[in-house]
Amino acid sequence: LGAGAGIPLADAMDVLRRSGLRGAEALVLVLARICGGPRVAFLAIDSNNSGAVSTYEFDSALRMRLSLDYEAITGLNLRSLFREFDKRHC
Repeated sequence: LGAGAGIPLADAMDVLRRSGLRGAEALVLVLARICGGPRVAFLAIDSNNSGAVSTYEFDSALRMRLSLDYEAITGLNLRSLFREFDKRHC
């Protein structure tokens, strides 16, 4: 993500706790805080630079690249959370 991209994860999680958000909105808040914006967050998740994010990329980027426990943050499992973000199925 590079220096200056956003705030440390611990600070993002503190902001989340104070916000009371759950679900996809909670993850959006955390990603915005640690990545600095939606474009950088998308690039961090789109590991193969295809312009689209698979369920596998979504899961591995959040868990491994960004060290986020998305289930604890959102209260949602992978399938439910990915569905919230998947524009193809809107």
